Amino acid sequence: MNKRYSNLLTWRFRQYMLIRRRLTQWSVVWGVAALIALSWWQLRVHRVKAADKRVTVMETRYSPLKQMQSENERITDQLTKMNSHESLLTRLDDEQVPYRLLALVSLQVSERSGSVRIESFQLTQNDSGSASATSGPENDGGRDDFGRTQTRLEVRGIATDNMAISLFVAGLRDTGVFESVELKSSVGERVDNQRTQSFITVCEY
Repeated sequence: MNKRYSNLLTWRFRQYMLIRRRLTQWSVVWGVAALIALSWWQLRVHRVKAADKRVTVMETRYSPLKQMQSENERITDQLTKMNSHESLLTRLDDEQVPYRLLALVSLQVSERSGSVRIESFQLTQNDSGSASATSGPENDGGRDDFGRTQTRLEVRGIATDNMAISLFVAGLRDTGVFESVELKSSVGERVDNQRTQSFITVCEY
């Protein structure tokens, strides 16, 4: 025996119930999805905070080393500047050496009261990068680019006699500046009908 059922609900009410059921189902789905997303977001935030905390701890531990490195760089810069300044002062002092030596020679010439006259001089440096400077009687100083090495000063001049030459050489030795002062040659000659001595003296500094 077949039974038949009649749905007495109106079509609009059945449509309303269907829409309501679908909305309830999708609300549950979206609610679960939102809950999962919120949980995932909170987990990410927790991990980021934990990582920031670890970074802060590492920076705190690294801070003394960073300060030490900065201090070392500052000290290195100061040492570099000091070395550059010292090198500059040393170079300037070495550049004054030839002029000081020539000043000593000129002083000894002036003390001879005209009995000695310098014709020329030559400055040389005794190393592979040697340089020299020459000058005539009008120029009292040579121009050089010496380092702090042994310097050789060759003086050529004219004196009235051998006694004047001996006093001139002895005066250079008595300054105590030169390591050695040697009279290389002394040759008699006549200039303007006067008897003179042409000499060559080598001084090493």
